Amino acid sequence: MSSKFGFLSKINFLQDFASIIIAGLNPASVHNLEKYMAIKKVHYLSAIEDIEGDYFSYKGSKAHGVARAFSEFLEQGKLTVRHVLNYGMGGAAFVISGVK
Repeated sequence: MSSKFGFLSKINFLQDFASIIIAGLNPASVHNLEKYMAIKKVHYLSAIEDIEGDYFSYKGSKAHGVARAFSEFLEQGKLTVRHVLNYGMGGAAFVISGVK
């Protein structure tokens, strides 16, 4: 069964070139670019939904570091948040939507 673009699968240098480019990307750079794109999406969604509030993102377990501090901040301030999206390697973005 031949396809219209079957000849592309036989051109090995294109596959090798794509593999070299993708393998050469630093994972930290990819993560940071995805984080910036997530921040952009959060602000865009907040703007079109006319949500008053602030933005926050974290990566990791809620038991450690920034995520723990954010969790404690939410509890002490009696704030409610809305999960907007996940990004990168375990990151999450939230919009603070109100006070309980």
